[in-house]
Amino acid sequence: MPEKSERVPVQIRIYFDLPFVLFVKDSLRDTALEAWASAYAAGTRPLPYSKYAPAGEKPGFMAIGGGFPVYLPPEELAEPYVLRLGSLVVAIRILRRVNPHRDTVMMGEVPGDRSGRASFSSVLVFMMYNELDVALREDVRFLAQTAVDAANKLISHYRVIADRPYVRSVTVSEVQDFRVITEYEDGSEHSMEFGSGSGPMHGFGGAIEDDVDAALRAAIAEDDPPSIELTLDADIRDHLDLHEWRLALIQSGVLFEAWLAAFLRNRFAANGLDPSAIDAKFAKPSGLPKSATALAAETLRDATGFNFAGTPEFTKWCEKVRDPRNDLVHGARFNVTAAEAHEAYDAVLKAVELLSTK
Repeated sequence: MPEKSERVPVQIRIYFDLPFVLFVKDSLRDTALEAWASAYAAGTRPLPYSKYAPAGEKPGFMAIGGGFPVYLPPEELAEPYVLRLGSLVVAIRILRRVNPHRDTVMMGEVPGDRSGRASFSSVLVFMMYNELDVALREDVRFLAQTAVDAANKLISHYRVIADRPYVRSVTVSEVQDFRVITEYEDGSEHSMEFGSGSGPMHGFGGAIEDDVDAALRAAIAEDDPPSIELTLDADIRDHLDLHEWRLALIQSGVLFEAWLAAFLRNRFAANGLDPSAIDAKFAKPSGLPKSATALAAETLRDATGFNFAGTPEFTKWCEKVRDPRNDLVHGARFNVTAAEAHEAYDAVLKAVELLSTK
């Protein structure tokens, strides 16, 4: 039994703002904003502070969709959203916000407003302390990521059920600011702030390197799109950052096939083949296109003399990329784990690294 002086944690709450609005029924209240609104309506000055209220009264102020500069939820709040993350049951309360930093306040949702220029939402995630892994109960980075994972699960269903295709998942780095509140059995609380990014901050004393800047200037001076291989690689890393595992795996398959096609065409051209002869190398005797497997196993050996099909990299590509990618695009499966997505990308990088030397 704990000593009487020892506080027993019972619940953890994580509060943060999304970069866009979830246009659901409000289930969260903001007493600080309500105090600001009461003082504003009564003409009391100075106004109490609220981060969600305008910093000052500006001339020419306008509110479209309402005559008041802030939004307050109705007296009767909706029930929280309850969801499951593995064995963990999580509750989420949400409050719609208007952007307080605009001269013209948009009192509502603007379809396609992905960055919260008009409105956004605050989220409060509840977790029971004793349901969390003992080793992770004090890990604020884990708690923040779990809260974001919970919000992303809600978003993944909301965007299709509520027909908001422009709403997407978010990352801890996008949110950056979290308030982590531990509630104890005696009713007391402990609050702390947590901020995070996906890497070290780059100070404004510098910018991109000189060679990168030169390459950028040269690229935009031409009427050409970026390299397809580099674009696909950037897309995959973006999907991984956003935890969009299915898209990351599919794009990994596309990346390898795009890279392989360009590699084979360049190698055949170096071998002296003309464009029509090269095109023929990519077709079956019937005239239909060869499969990616045939290109990797047979056509690549024809172009380089290297037996890629006999390597561990080829086996990994088949198991980690080709087969799951085919299952996904042909509807045999839908869900992809984080491990599968990372393994697919890694398998492609290792295959490209090997073949680039041949």
